[in-house]
Amino acid sequence: MDIASVRPAPDDERITCDRMITEQRIVAVSQASPLADAHSTGLRIQDIASLPFFRAPRHTPHVFAEHLYFGREAHRRSTDFAVPPQEVLTHVVTGRAAGSGLKSFARYYAWPGAVFVPVLRRPVGQHPPPYPHRRHQFRGQNLPRPGRSPGPRMAPFLTSEQK
Repeated sequence: MDIASVRPAPDDERITCDRMITEQRIVAVSQASPLADAHSTGLRIQDIASLPFFRAPRHTPHVFAEHLYFGREAHRRSTDFAVPPQEVLTHVVTGRAAGSGLKSFARYYAWPGAVFVPVLRRPVGQHPPPYPHRRHQFRGQNLPRPGRSPGPRMAPFLTSEQK
């Protein structure tokens, strides 16, 4: 069994997935933005829907674009395109556009002049399935039976003197 953290889950019928955790969404705004004051309290989707979010390149998978734009709840688009995080944050700091992502993004891409504001959604546990048209199932038949694990064995390494 392989495990991967993928955001968002690929929209591919050949891949099955189960939601293991849900990470808080954020919006990146300039420190000069009035919305930056909400960095400790958060904002609702209605509060950010009119922000000029970056346009995604045409080749961006549909499911990822939906993720970036909060499932079409944020309609406005900037005239700017941005792909790498550094490009996104440079435009955010200058006030040309806003970015969206997950809370871990703020940890990995701290940037002077950019403020990451939590986006408030439904309470945890009330999120709809990410792809209701797909049936996700736990495939227990792929796992070893208890007591018959073919998994790795733990054994100490022996030095050449011990052999």
